[in-house]
Amino acid sequence: MSGGRKSNKFKMLAVVLGFAAFVTCFYWVRPNKNYETTVVCECTHLLSLPETTGLIVRDEKSISLGEKYGASATIEYTKKDGEHIQKNHRLLTIYKSESGVRPANEIANLKEQRDRLAELTQHVSGIYNSSEIMMKSPSDSLLELVKNVRDIDFDKARESALKVLMLINKKRLATGKESSYSKRVADLDSRIKDLENKKGQTVGETTNFTGCFFRSMDGYEESLKASEIFTETPGPKPNLEQLYENMQKQMKAKKEVFGAKIVTNYDWYMLVLVDEVDAKNILKNKNKIALNFGFKGGQKIPAVPEKCIAAKTPGKQFLVFKSNYMNGGLARLRMPKVNICTGKIQGLKCPISAVRFLNGEKGVFVKEGNLIKFKKIKVIYEDENIIISEIVPLKREYLERLDEVIVKSTNLFEEKAL
Repeated sequence: MSGGRKSNKFKMLAVVLGFAAFVTCFYWVRPNKNYETTVVCECTHLLSLPETTGLIVRDEKSISLGEKYGASATIEYTKKDGEHIQKNHRLLTIYKSESGVRPANEIANLKEQRDRLAELTQHVSGIYNSSEIMMKSPSDSLLELVKNVRDIDFDKARESALKVLMLINKKRLATGKESSYSKRVADLDSRIKDLENKKGQTVGETTNFTGCFFRSMDGYEESLKASEIFTETPGPKPNLEQLYENMQKQMKAKKEVFGAKIVTNYDWYMLVLVDEVDAKNILKNKNKIALNFGFKGGQKIPAVPEKCIAAKTPGKQFLVFKSNYMNGGLARLRMPKVNICTGKIQGLKCPISAVRFLNGEKGVFVKEGNLIKFKKIKVIYEDENIIISEIVPLKREYLERLDEVIVKSTNLFEEKAL
């Protein structure tokens, strides 16, 4: 009997010891939830000032069509946006009529729609009744359309819109929702003939200037001249601060102006209000900087700081930039939002939450195996989210590429086991 009791006691003791061992092992080998890590990587960081509003001034000649021909005209342009034109070149043809203003090249656009629909109708005998057409999605063309509208590239936007329309038309044929587009082709033919009959008097507009042509204007082409405001020409100069403030008010109440323009000089200037310290530093370095207007693909426009101008606002100065780069997007800007990129730095990036101090040294704790190591950093950039440390080659005591940095933790110290 006593032997059986001893056996039971040993069994109970073995169970207790086994459970204790299991709990100990569980807490020993389980993942430590008291810290987070991230891997350090090399990065290039663009330095820029806070977003501000710039006033762009160019040398331009306007062709105000609404004032000259009234509201009853059809416009057909001979050049696309951004094309270079020579003196005495015919820019556009005005067809005066009584049916009101119609979009540029309306007759040509209607003819293109008619021809595309006519082509679909000619091939209706089964060529579009395929799984390939049904599987195609207009999403790519729609994304392309959105990008082109955002980049103010209206010619490409129109082409993208036509692609979407034609794919939808093909699907309607393939599904039998449309048997033919003959009726729509006939309707378009009728509209085209009606417009051609109502063209009335034809008037040609030629230019006396050489430059870059754009089918848009904002009404300030004649009042804001770069050669008169920013260059050393005789005559009184406007108060730039007053000009900047007045333009801000006017642009808020801006009305659409019907016409076109010619940029006669590729040199243009931009006036921005920035912190006094930033203005002086930029002008002191005289480095070519980059202006970010949010163009497609992050394209940035090169510019050079010209001069600083005192402002009434304490701690602020006006900074004048000059550039000779020109494209269709720039030609349409007057008072855009802009980021001034002053340079770039290269280093090792890690979160600001990883930074610690040990024995008066600034650094981070990194995980090496199951131990914690402290590594020093040389901070070359810091904001509320990240720090960028200088790359110090061949010195293991400094932060290195691919180090596993401890981001969040408590009670950290050198050589601590995890």
